[in-house]
Amino acid sequence: MKQMSHGFEGDASNDVLARMLDISVEDVENYVTLDTNVSDEGQLYSYVAIFDRSTPQHVLEAAGAEGSYSVQLSVNIFDEEDQD
Repeated sequence: MKQMSHGFEGDASNDVLARMLDISVEDVENYVTLDTNVSDEGQLYSYVAIFDRSTPQHVLEAAGAEGSYSVQLSVNIFDEEDQD
């Protein structure tokens, strides 16, 4: 399988995406590209998880992407949850 790039490489980002999409980190690495929904002025409205057309049906179903191959995600998904 080919490695997909979501633009926010790193274990922490993959973990967050996997948790938000309810899929495995391996599925994120293999099938997800992360895009952004921004205004003309550059304001970030949301992230969009875009699934490769080769994504297995069970992964699409788990992530809620069946039929559309994409899922809208909050602009805050990468915010730090706990800071000590």
